[in-house]
Amino acid sequence: AQQFPLTRLRRRRIDRERLAAMLQVLVHTLFPAAWRVRLRVDVLAPRAARDFPRSENEARAALTSSVAGFLLRHGRA
Repeated sequence: AQQFPLTRLRRRRIDRERLAAMLQVLVHTLFPAAWRVRLRVDVLAPRAARDFPRSENEARAALTSSVAGFLLRHGRA
């Protein structure tokens, strides 16, 4: 939907994204059978904030590693 010409009416990226999302909802509401949607949600085990390093970069790396390990264990990498 972001390539749709109407989305170019908005200058700021956030406005274009909101318009694109609204158009997607509209199309899915009007034509529900147009696209088959398969949704799967996987949830990682909860982790306490105190288990993460204090540095933002180290915390991001720890979280990325945790998610990558989950994906490898479940064959989705």
